[in-house]
Amino acid sequence: VAPQINCDTVHVTYSYQAAPQVPNKIYFYANSNIPILDQTWTITKLPVSSGGSTITLHQNNPVYLFPDTGYYRVCLRAITLGGCIKEYCSIIHITQVANICELQAFPNPASSVVNVNVTLTQPEMIHAYVYNSQNMLVKEKHQQGNTGLNLVSIAVNDLPAGLYSIKLIYGNKTCFARFQKL
Repeated sequence: VAPQINCDTVHVTYSYQAAPQVPNKIYFYANSNIPILDQTWTITKLPVSSGGSTITLHQNNPVYLFPDTGYYRVCLRAITLGGCIKEYCSIIHITQVANICELQAFPNPASSVVNVNVTLTQPEMIHAYVYNSQNMLVKEKHQQGNTGLNLVSIAVNDLPAGLYSIKLIYGNKTCFARFQKL
């Protein structure tokens, strides 16, 4: 029988690194003195009163593309060996956004619904196309978008497990997001 882990001695933190060509694409790495069994990350734009929503990523060592410059609170909630639950939060400052139009799909991985946030400067149609790993169109959705933040939700419960990409076209922009279907 292994000795019981004392949760008071468990420490969890994370480190992060920006992609060289895309300064707002951040790679996160969880660190702990005890093996981590589960990671849940929450990313909140500051100040919270600005109406920014919280993004939740339930995956190990995620990569996140921050949509805008500014300050973000990034929290890691980790469950370690022995069932200890620890949370570590830090503030990240995004100073520059690359011109590559890559959006973040969430939750990722997804089982029934995948979402993408799209910010519009004026009301216009949003066209979303889902492609499988062979680049075949498997689903599409068209919705009227409003000025500001728009949530595009796509039902994926009928898709087989695998990797997918979403092409979003609105105005004169074409953006992409990727997700895994469980």
